[in-house]
Amino acid sequence: MTRYPFSLEDFHRLAEAGILPEDARVELVEGEIVTMSPIGKKHAYVLNTLVDLLSPLRGRAVLSVQNPLVLGPATEVYPDLALLRPPRTRYRDRLPEGGDVLLLVEVAETSLDYDLNVKTPLYAKAGVPEVWVVDLV
Repeated sequence: MTRYPFSLEDFHRLAEAGILPEDARVELVEGEIVTMSPIGKKHAYVLNTLVDLLSPLRGRAVLSVQNPLVLGPATEVYPDLALLRPPRTRYRDRLPEGGDVLLLVEVAETSLDYDLNVKTPLYAKAGVPEVWVVDLV
């Protein structure tokens, strides 16, 4: 089987051209486009609870929910929640990167193995200082 690696620029072009629909649940992981698990009721409830709990930090951190995070030239993921270095305006013209993250949270209902063994090492490599994985099982 032949694989064709994608760069971050390729990934964005695919989305801009409509090849990847705007609502597609995909990430770019080390040059490969990977389908993300659907969000279930329990996942959504826990994520909303985390947002409520962490929202008092607004002003001291930028609360980013399921938004893109660049981890390298061929990796863009969508963590469930990230607390980013302020001010918010620093992300007006660029996407946040690993070094911008203060805390990152993944909520895992069916994705625990993937979150722990694929994504967490990518976060560490990109300089994310703190990662929490909430195991819903």
